[in-house]
Amino acid sequence: MNSVFHVEHRVEQSVLRILREGATQLGWHLPQEILDAFTLYFDELITWNKKVNLIGLQDSTAIVVQLFLDSLAYGKAVFSESRPVHLLDVGSGAGFPGLPLRLFCPDLRVTLVEPNRKKVAFLHSLIGKLNVMDVAVLQTRIEEMSEAKEHCGRYSVVTVKALKSDQVLPYLPPLLRQPGHVILSRVQSPQKVEMWGFEITDEITYTLPFGYGARRLLRVSKKSP
Repeated sequence: MNSVFHVEHRVEQSVLRILREGATQLGWHLPQEILDAFTLYFDELITWNKKVNLIGLQDSTAIVVQLFLDSLAYGKAVFSESRPVHLLDVGSGAGFPGLPLRLFCPDLRVTLVEPNRKKVAFLHSLIGKLNVMDVAVLQTRIEEMSEAKEHCGRYSVVTVKALKSDQVLPYLPPLLRQPGHVILSRVQSPQKVEMWGFEITDEITYTLPFGYGARRLLRVSKKSP
């Protein structure tokens, strides 16, 4: 039991160090309460992933860098507006990048969209343990959500991390406020964004800490009517 405790303690300290140092390299300062929340998030993710296929990554450092720190990097695009925003995270999976962004910015309202029932169950459980407010989880697809009147013009920013742009962009115009923006993680620029009522307005490049390579975010804005 004692050896297990020491192993868990070493893992926790390693996660904290990577979070703290990695965030600093990205230009963010993480107060202790955010570090504590991220550590709880990490622990729950690992525990659930043993039973439910939430993520493919297994290495602790890769999980922290490619999921948590990469999610924080989206803040470089999301928080470019001075006012708090309502963020829609499409294809959220285990909550990335929407939930880490909400933990980092308490003024942010977040809606996580994920069709997978088991991942939705994880998100509900995690949000309860984190005791975080202003986070909604919807078990649906963006195609269905796009046709629902209650979501019309509700969101100011949409994040898309794992899905292809042509799977998402055609369904977003009814959901976005004016002006509204979509943050895409892409190696290459998406094609034909104009035909869906968008234009590429900004490009943000950054390098993930600890040698995990360069990344690029595209800010795609809704055209005025």
